[in-house]
Amino acid sequence: MIRVPFAIAAPIRRFASHETGAATVDWVIVTAGATGAALIALEIAGGAVTGYTSGVRNEVQSPYFDTSWTSTLEIPPREYWEDLEPIVPAPEELIQTGIFDDIINPDPASDPDDDTSYPSDPTGPSDPTDPTDPPPPPPPPPPVVTSIAISNSSFEQSNHSSGNWSPGVPGWTITKSGSGDVGDFNPGSGAINQSTVTGSLVAYLYHEGWNSWAALSQTFSQTYTATATYSFSVDIGDGNYGFSGDVAYVLNIYAGSTVIGTLSGSTGDINALRTVTVTSTVYNSALNGQAIRFEIVNPPGAGGDLLVDNVVGRFTN
Repeated sequence: MIRVPFAIAAPIRRFASHETGAATVDWVIVTAGATGAALIALEIAGGAVTGYTSGVRNEVQSPYFDTSWTSTLEIPPREYWEDLEPIVPAPEELIQTGIFDDIINPDPASDPDDDTSYPSDPTGPSDPTDPTDPPPPPPPPPPVVTSIAISNSSFEQSNHSSGNWSPGVPGWTITKSGSGDVGDFNPGSGAINQSTVTGSLVAYLYHEGWNSWAALSQTFSQTYTATATYSFSVDIGDGNYGFSGDVAYVLNIYAGSTVIGTLSGSTGDINALRTVTVTSTVYNSALNGQAIRFEIVNPPGAGGDLLVDNVVGRFTN
């Protein structure tokens, strides 16, 4: 015998367990309950209800359910249940109307709650290739460094043999007090580390101490601009002889008569020259147009012989 009836039992159980089938069973139960409630109401109302035929009464009291399609359903003996493989019918064998399609082949796209797509974020990063995006701003231009022309910057305009000197420095202004003295000098190889000297001559600023001082300065054609930064470097040091040593110094940058940068220190008794730099720190438009001046000072104090060489000036705008 072909066990087709058992194959039908699986759809029935699936139908009853599915949410749509369960809803159908619930509907039958609710309908039966409502029918009973209606009968009670009719009995209470009694003769008040008119036009109620006996045929309708019989239908309400004994609702007809066609169960003939299950009358021949054959259930195999229990001892054979474990050996039987369940028969899964094709969707067209189980479903004719199509209202239970999601039992066999649920479609997640049909559930509006399963929508996992999201609109693009209008505030998110834009496409770098999008031609509608404005171009990025250009980078700022690099700073422009300009040299300041300095007369006799390495103090070579005089002519001295090794070990000789003379007061005065061409192209520079000398100011002094007390025992102060300023000139140019050829120290020779015995008086200084010659590898630190540019050319053969240096300038010297000397005084014997106490309230004496000596200064060397130059005013340039370059004028002050508040948007610019000015710097001067100079090779500065001391000599290998008795009245030199660890000598103090002060470097000043002026815009007119106003100091816009200053640096102070001492040579360190190194018997050589080393490069130091002073930079302006004042940005005041009220000083615009004032002439730039650089000054080297051997200030009041212990004194000694201060040696300088190779002055370089620049401004950055």
